[in-house]
Amino acid sequence: MTKVNREEVMALINSKPDGQRVKNFCAEKGITETFYYYWRNKLNKSKSDSVSAGFIPVRIKDISQNGHLLASIDLPGKAVIHVYDATVIAALMHIL
Repeated sequence: MTKVNREEVMALINSKPDGQRVKNFCAEKGITETFYYYWRNKLNKSKSDSVSAGFIPVRIKDISQNGHLLASIDLPGKAVIHVYDATVIAALMHIL
């Protein structure tokens, strides 16, 4: 069995034109559909793994002294962090 060059496979998989059937693409390139789907899934998984390990955007909606809530931070996926401590706000502002 020959060793597969990941970059070459990535270029091959990404070269499939939109709208072209996988069956026709594979026949044209001389690869099996199993090979195509295996590597497409493997490459997509590695992309999603690298995205989850990166930075995520955050947005501080409100910083106020009204009541006790100092800040409300929106995270992706509709998660919200409510901050009630000024030292936490200072630390977050330094980090962000």
